[in-house]
Amino acid sequence: MIDYALLENSISSLSQKVAENVYETRRIAGNIDAIETFNGLLDDIDFGTSTARLGAQQAPRLIMNGVEISVRPEVTLHSKSKSGEDLVGGIKLHFPKTEPLDEEQANLVSAMMNEFCRDQLWKDGAPLPAQCMVIDLASGNVYPGVKSIKQRLKEIGGACSQIASLWPGITQ
Repeated sequence: MIDYALLENSISSLSQKVAENVYETRRIAGNIDAIETFNGLLDDIDFGTSTARLGAQQAPRLIMNGVEISVRPEVTLHSKSKSGEDLVGGIKLHFPKTEPLDEEQANLVSAMMNEFCRDQLWKDGAPLPAQCMVIDLASGNVYPGVKSIKQRLKEIGGACSQIASLWPGITQ
């Protein structure tokens, strides 16, 4: 994230699009607003020594107790430990302006990002919890990676178990 040209070019490209309907007009305006907000928050984000890369457009889902969860990081962070071990983290952007995240919600997302890195990005290195962060574009808050992951994953696993047991009765 040293060169902001990618963000500026994206804004320029979106600004030139001609919307075919009201939905597309709102989507384009929302995307421009999200990029501008993200750009404004870059000084508040501590990348440490990590190199930021765009996340995959399509990513596997994290599966917990039979429930598929879309965690796909918009940005992945790559670094090395002091001993030279490859480390990986990710940034999850939260877009809904009408529902900003509170700290506990962001911590749950951070824990899932850490698990996603462990489960899906293992080829890039071990997950670095401090670099599994959440950025809430609605409130402008940058939530660093959460440290206490196990308890939060246990809570998420319990919720997923409940969803898995109730879902068959709902869909029939």
